[in-house]
Amino acid sequence: MISCGMMVGEPAMLAYGGLSGLATGMATLLGLVMLSERDGADRTVGALGLALVGLKLGQEVHHVAPMLSEFGDASIQVATWAHGMGAGMAMVFFGGQAGGKWMAVERKRDLRQRGDGSAIKPGLN
Repeated sequence: MISCGMMVGEPAMLAYGGLSGLATGMATLLGLVMLSERDGADRTVGALGLALVGLKLGQEVHHVAPMLSEFGDASIQVATWAHGMGAGMAMVFFGGQAGGKWMAVERKRDLRQRGDGSAIKPGLN
């Protein structure tokens, strides 16, 4: 998906050989999981991680130069589209997983409420 997004968003880029979009997606997904399924300090770390990813993406949109590195060759450029696609795909994946969990919980609740013994019994998961 990231490669397809690069072809649409950056058609002038002849080659994309980095894993930065994947790394951005993984950092985003980790932040979302920590924010939603943990408590205390883990939630704080998740929120901070998501804020840093957002700041980095915002900086890339407004500035052509990389934030944390320097390229020796002018032909190498920041792949803002790849980073955005990575973060976006992480959010889609996380949303799908959260929706799937919600549907499974609702299904178990519905089956337990039927009470005919044909499905999940209380106490068994």
